[in-house]
Amino acid sequence: MNIYKCAFVSMKGKQLGEVINYDTLHGVSTLLWEDDIDHLTYCEEQDGQLSHHEIEVVEDTLDKLLKNYIIDLHEYNELYQADVDFIYLI
Repeated sequence: MNIYKCAFVSMKGKQLGEVINYDTLHGVSTLLWEDDIDHLTYCEEQDGQLSHHEIEVVEDTLDKLLKNYIIDLHEYNELYQADVDFIYLI
């Protein structure tokens, strides 16, 4: 049996990077691909709008997320200490 630890991180109210459109899930997806962070994107069934991203945490994932301002230092420390396997950006 495999048991995975997951964490939900809210994107609401964050302005990411230096480009304003990175504060949307679509913009974050672009940023993730640019930094070679594999992720899955999910859409709402009703209207097809992006709902969240799923990111598997491997080696330097947390460092890349911190470097790109997708998570802050407090979130980085919490996620690192919790040793999560997946992060859901909502």
